[in-house]
Amino acid sequence: MKFSVFTFLMILAACGEPIPEVKVGGGNPPSFALKGRTDTLIFSIGPMEDQKPIDTQKQMWEIRKRDSPTATPISVIYGVVPTGFQQIVPEGNVIPTAVVSGKKYYYWAQGLYGAKVGCFELQLDEAREVICRQGD
Repeated sequence: MKFSVFTFLMILAACGEPIPEVKVGGGNPPSFALKGRTDTLIFSIGPMEDQKPIDTQKQMWEIRKRDSPTATPISVIYGVVPTGFQQIVPEGNVIPTAVVSGKKYYYWAQGLYGAKVGCFELQLDEAREVICRQGD
């Protein structure tokens, strides 16, 4: 039986290991409050596409923690690389594609022992968490 990365991460999360907590907020660009009992090592955002699992969707923006003892940021603003992180997608210092109202996006906050995956959209230029149903 073949498992996807998403399935594996959800199994880890179900085992009670600490995973990052994420609260969506702000306007455009959206912001994400990160906290929890674990460091966030990878944070990515991408558009939700019909009929595709989240772990196979293309990322618009991804940041990864460097090998420094910098603490996990309290707040991440889309497109702004926090201290102690480096931007992976898009490569270099390229500004990521803007998020637009009415379109659904996913976020993925990967910690040491699991990940928090969720979805958001802009509604009247306010970022709000929404259900991640695929195929809507």
